[in-house]
Amino acid sequence: MSGSDSFILTYHSLDLSGSVISVTPETFREHMRLLAASGRPVVRLEEALTTPGAVALTFDDGYLNFYDCALDILEQYGFPATVFVVSGRCGQVASWEGAAAEALMDWSHLAEAGKRGVSIGGHSVSHPDLTHLPAAEMRVEIEDCRDTIRDKLGVSPASFAYPYGASQEQVRNAAQKAFSLACGARLGVLRTDSSRFDLPRIDIYYFREQRRFQDLLAGRATAYLILRNSLRTVRKRLLG
Repeated sequence: MSGSDSFILTYHSLDLSGSVISVTPETFREHMRLLAASGRPVVRLEEALTTPGAVALTFDDGYLNFYDCALDILEQYGFPATVFVVSGRCGQVASWEGAAAEALMDWSHLAEAGKRGVSIGGHSVSHPDLTHLPAAEMRVEIEDCRDTIRDKLGVSPASFAYPYGASQEQVRNAAQKAFSLACGARLGVLRTDSSRFDLPRIDIYYFREQRRFQDLLAGRATAYLILRNSLRTVRKRLLG
């Protein structure tokens, strides 16, 4: 990794629970301060592949605390962001496996966020592991998510994020028919040959600490990323 590498950051919930998909609002505020001070360009997701040294900010699931906390901070720094929403759960409390048990934005929150420069992307209808579904059900989860966002917000979403980061060729092909790009959960930086339908991202869980986050912004996280990827691979093998 170098300072010229571009990457996509993944946040989920901004809360005090300490869960593996949460950071505190104070941590998020500090991250954005450090990002602004780094001089790295913060760009829209679709621009990250073609902007050297850029950072794109993504938020999975559409938690209400994005609206309550992150939105003002992003506006303060003029940072664009993409929120991936679970279209069939908007306005409810997240309850799928691994979720932070927090409220989700409703369509009025999402409409206002869109007016304030946030891109709304798809994250399926109900947040299943798409690789475990029959093909027809998998396509419904992707296509109905797109259609509902378009109908509710009047804008056709360009991007999709696979629930749990899980995809395979059939899932990626379905996403390609409905969206312009899609994000997975493979831990890494963007490369010129990165697939537009399995974009790697960097989960902020591994970089919550200020020192780690500063190393990431400075391009000094290569060894740490390799270590985390290795541990992830071992864990998947043990669980699989």
